[in-house]
Amino acid sequence: MRKAEREIKEFAEIEGVIKKGVVCYLSLIDGDYPYTLPFNYGYADNKIYIHCATEGKKLDVLRLNQHCSFAISIDHRLITDGVASHCTMLYRSVCGKGKVREVSDDEEKAFSMQVLMEQYIPDKEWDFKGGCFDSVGILCVDIEEMTGKKR
Repeated sequence: MRKAEREIKEFAEIEGVIKKGVVCYLSLIDGDYPYTLPFNYGYADNKIYIHCATEGKKLDVLRLNQHCSFAISIDHRLITDGVASHCTMLYRSVCGKGKVREVSDDEEKAFSMQVLMEQYIPDKEWDFKGGCFDSVGILCVDIEEMTGKKR
């Protein structure tokens, strides 16, 4: 990291950023270009779980190449003194990479949906009835590396 003083070094703080976030930008590899999409997500056990449709371009792309990167940022605040060249932005962010896979097992889908719901509505147990996953796609990003940064 170029500005070492901005690095978030404590893993707990990195996880705090992920748990406070509301959108995860996931980038897949689509030929020569990245294919980036915003997702609702949940985080547990060094994995990001994403709810999605059961068909579409993102699934076509990830089936060809499971490598991915992701970014989550929070606490944005513009700081300015009235001069355009003196503006800066406060933030905390986490970026990382890993491999993304489709979740097919109903038990893991139930776990991942609970994790996802807790991201937005904490401290509530959700009951996912059998068969409710037939039309639900779940992706799991197995995180291999991540870094945090703040200003």
